[in-house]
Amino acid sequence: MTAKASPTIHVEIRVFDRHGDGLHTYRKGFTATVMPVIITIGNHKGGVGKTTTTVNLSDALGREGHNVLVIDADPQGNSTSILLPDIELRERFSLVKALAAPIREGRMTSMACQTANSRVDVIPVRPGKVACFSG
Repeated sequence: MTAKASPTIHVEIRVFDRHGDGLHTYRKGFTATVMPVIITIGNHKGGVGKTTTTVNLSDALGREGHNVLVIDADPQGNSTSILLPDIELRERFSLVKALAAPIREGRMTSMACQTANSRVDVIPVRPGKVACFSG
C-alpha cells in the first residue's frame, strides 16, 4: 500500500456561553495523524462466516476509500484464495516468510499483495503452511 498524506480535518465547535453572550462557533483546520483500526475476525468453530465476513468487509471498506490490509492466518487459506487468485504470488509472498524473517529484516507490508480492489491488500498464506513459533 502506498502511504498518503495525512488529511486535514476541519472541526467546528459550538459553545453556549453560560454568562449570556449566546452561542459562539469556533472553526479550526489542522492536520491529523490517523491511527489504523485493527479488526480481528476469529472464532474456534468452523462454518460461522469468518472468511465471508473478512472478504466482504475488506472489499466494502476499500470501496468506501479506506486502505485495508488483510492478514490471512487461517491454515485453509480461503481468504487468500478469494482475494488473490494468482497462485504464483501466493508462493512468492506469504505470512510464513514475513514471520520467519529476522526481526530487523521482517516487514509485514513487504509481503502484501494487491487484490482486485486497489485499496485492499492481502498477506497471503499457503494452505497448510501456517508457522507455529514458541517463545
